[in-house]
Amino acid sequence: MMPSGIALDASGNLYIADTANQRIRKVSNGTIRTVAGNGAPGYSGDNGPAANAQFANPSGVAADAEGRIYVADSSNGRIRVLAPPPSGPQPLISLISLVANAFGDNPAIAPNTWVEIKGLNLAPPGDARIWQASDFVNNQMPTALDGVSVTMGGRNAYIYFISTGQINVLTPPNLTPGPVQVQATVGGQMSAPFNGMVLPLSPSFFVYNGGPYVIAVHADSSRIGPVTLYPGLTTPAKPGEVILLFANGFGLIVPPVVSGSASQSGNLLALPQVMIGGVAATVLSAGLVSPGLYQFNVVVPVSLPDGDHTIAASYGGAITQPGTLLTLQH
Repeated sequence: MMPSGIALDASGNLYIADTANQRIRKVSNGTIRTVAGNGAPGYSGDNGPAANAQFANPSGVAADAEGRIYVADSSNGRIRVLAPPPSGPQPLISLISLVANAFGDNPAIAPNTWVEIKGLNLAPPGDARIWQASDFVNNQMPTALDGVSVTMGGRNAYIYFISTGQINVLTPPNLTPGPVQVQATVGGQMSAPFNGMVLPLSPSFFVYNGGPYVIAVHADSSRIGPVTLYPGLTTPAKPGEVILLFANGFGLIVPPVVSGSASQSGNLLALPQVMIGGVAATVLSAGLVSPGLYQFNVVVPVSLPDGDHTIAASYGGAITQPGTLLTLQH
């Protein structure tokens, strides 16, 4: 029988109840170290397993068959438990810290909108990729990549990009305006809900590398921007020229979007207003040309001088993100 206050575990390690200092000491290979306690009495219940531990004395310690160590705290009339670390690999806990429009970071998202989700452990370690042709089945966008999926209000989002720190998705076209819970599932483990907000519109321009220059092209599909932005590829727009602007989060179209379809097209219910350098541009057409990608064909005002000009689009009482620019040169 072990002396009061001492116990052995299945590996032969010796545990001593240092009741004077409110700690448990472990003796292993001649080394003594503290394995539990902080010098102050307290309470942490064990909800039952202590009933299986055999105590030599109510003031001592004991080990059960699973290796848990128990201390009888006679001064407080309680039993304290020290559990060993779980064996084997443990699942990573996913955490969402941000859900926002992928261009402009507006935290209010909208149906059929490209959205970024940021956080921790949002994909298997080391996994980072965009969707591929093999991820599409029957012309449907994927709702999962490598075991990573996202639900918004219980509806599946369409997964474009995954990494451990960020997921990019296209929101469901039937997402209901109002508060929404967003959850990521990674390897069968679902994250805690993130509380977001859905509005009918969350308009933004697509921008290069976070901005400020909008993604736009000339009629011949060559890129618009300062010549220094992508040397040899980008050139400024000209006053009076018809350019193509690309946008996100502009809502309903006619005909309606078919959920999950990799082919999307249709016109906005009305033309947006586009302002370049504070001057209204003529909008020739506005609609959806591919999943989540809205295209506006716009005539650049002839009165504008050379240089960088602010550009904004307003629609249905909402407006694109501030600070975006378009470069002009005669």
